[in-house]
Amino acid sequence: MNTKLQLLFLLFFLMVSATVSGQRSPHKFQEVKVEDKGDFFSVEFRLPLHKKSVGNVESIFLLPMLEGEGHRHELPYIRLDGKGRCKAMKRVGGNDRYSNDLIGEAYITHEFPASIGQVVNYRIQIPYEEWIEQATLSVYEEIYGCAGKRQGVLHTLYRPETDPAPVVRKKKIEDTRPQVSYVAPRPEQKHRSESGSAYLDFPQGQSVIQPSFRNNRRELQRIEETIEKTERDRNLEIIEVTIAGYASPEGSYQSNERLSWDRAQALRNYLQRNSRLSSRLFDVLPGGEDWHLLREMVEESNLPDQHQILSIIDSPDSYDRKEARLRGTGSYEILLSDFYPALRRVDYRIEYRVRDFNVTESRDMLARNPDHLSPYELYEVAGHYEKESDKWNEIIELTVKLHPGDEVANINAAGVLLNRGDLVAAKICLDKVSELPGAWNNLGVYYLYKGDLQKATEYFTKAMVAGVPEATWNMDIRRQMELYRMDN
Repeated sequence: MNTKLQLLFLLFFLMVSATVSGQRSPHKFQEVKVEDKGDFFSVEFRLPLHKKSVGNVESIFLLPMLEGEGHRHELPYIRLDGKGRCKAMKRVGGNDRYSNDLIGEAYITHEFPASIGQVVNYRIQIPYEEWIEQATLSVYEEIYGCAGKRQGVLHTLYRPETDPAPVVRKKKIEDTRPQVSYVAPRPEQKHRSESGSAYLDFPQGQSVIQPSFRNNRRELQRIEETIEKTERDRNLEIIEVTIAGYASPEGSYQSNERLSWDRAQALRNYLQRNSRLSSRLFDVLPGGEDWHLLREMVEESNLPDQHQILSIIDSPDSYDRKEARLRGTGSYEILLSDFYPALRRVDYRIEYRVRDFNVTESRDMLARNPDHLSPYELYEVAGHYEKESDKWNEIIELTVKLHPGDEVANINAAGVLLNRGDLVAAKICLDKVSELPGAWNNLGVYYLYKGDLQKATEYFTKAMVAGVPEATWNMDIRRQMELYRMDN
């Protein structure tokens, strides 16, 4: 069938269908709300649908809009398509587009017949503008059928009071939002470290490392890769390699202490022979029997005589006496097979210094290796973006992830989180800070958002005395909140 015949068939189908499409029922909008949410307005309504909400060969566009004081804000539309129209347009491959200045972004599209109880829950948020406070919410209805567009109907959903009673209302959020504090970090000497444990196996009574013995090759390879990675990076300088040997409690304590020392020395000698590290960088420590780790492992276990074993470990007995008492417990074989092997190890820590970077280098390092950057260098990079922009916030949050113990990084991250409304995460950051004025102001903002005006006042006062400028602004907001409470 050629295109002309298809179109004639479509026209005939629409004309015939129009005679049996039936009378549409009027739309009934429910639960209409236009609410001021501070920095935005929320527009909501419900529209129950049924089989007669749209004719069989019709398309209906419901175009919500806010109008007032010479302004008009058009909202995303709702489109309702009858079943016959959908089938006809699919048959000829048409896209069924309509030319109308009001038709923009679609909120929702329904194909009919609608199921029983189907409802359009319309809810959008738009930025705050003062004129919307007195705007009227209307829905303009346009109907398209076989004869094209028909005269639309205007539904008025919401009209503000003509003489509203005076109310206390917050100003726009950008004018009254509490101001958080951001602190510029200080430059620092950047010391970093890589740590690990090597579980090396030695032939009975020996302390010489044999790489091919049991799992030694795999254990040694991890340490060598860490050293090689650090040596290859020209931005790093290794300043110390600390090696500490440990042993399990079998045998005498004196013998085990000597054995732990000999095995730590063996690892040091191996690394010296197989790397370019100077001997002066090494620091070897005898750890002896690791009773501390043994206690942690037992405490986390489900051993039936756990409490008995812990009491032995915690007793004032000598180490040799403790070991003898452990041999008399019912779980000794389990300790021997599952616990003691983890105690026979050599711990290592490679400490290195990272060189300083200028801002250009720091921006490049941010993409390649951000953990080489200090909080000061990251803050300098953030300064190239608008404060509190998405990229600025991203770098501030990255800083606290890379330096979770840094007090200034936690103050700044708390500021970003408070502005976002994530009070729980902000409080976690602020709990890591001891006594810094910027933290006091941000704690005041936290308690202000929580509605605890007494604590907010306490922290804002401390911050004001310390010279934090944001605290003065925030104290004024606190007073406004108190007046609002009194008036309501």
